[in-house]
Amino acid sequence: MNLSSVTISDPALPATPAPVTCARSVARDTAPGALARFVAMSLPLALAVFLLLGFAARAQDASLPADLVGKWLAEDIGGKGVIDYAQSVLEIEEAGTVAGSTGCNTMFGQIRQGAGVLKIGPLAVTRKACPPAVMDQERKFVDALNAATDYRSERGKLILLDAKSEPVVTLTLM
Repeated sequence: MNLSSVTISDPALPATPAPVTCARSVARDTAPGALARFVAMSLPLALAVFLLLGFAARAQDASLPADLVGKWLAEDIGGKGVIDYAQSVLEIEEAGTVAGSTGCNTMFGQIRQGAGVLKIGPLAVTRKACPPAVMDQERKFVDALNAATDYRSERGKLILLDAKSEPVVTLTLM
């Protein structure tokens, strides 16, 4: 195919002072507008197929175990306790999303669990400044969530474990 300069004119339209010229890379026998009509008809169908496949794939792996889902309050981070007035909260949705508060900033992201592996993140966290102790707790909370690879639940508590099966954060169901 060659690039050529093509003058587009339509006898059904009123005459214009000068024809419009544009570069095209289609075969010369293609009627003006045929490609545009093809794209206009194909684009909604392609978008629908893309969305359908995306939702179908997400539906297959999005459902989390019932004992993970809920709104959880951190009561211990890294074996050091927490600041009472700076509540670190993790809300886990069945669809595989997480949201919450670090005690200072809000956060949101994804969670996946399957084949014995738990993965939280990537997490997005807002950037508000708070007192140093609260910022330290925030960093430890986010680090603990990122380090979690497994969990166990016990009587209303969710314990996130690292790769060595050591508790990194203990949360209580709110």
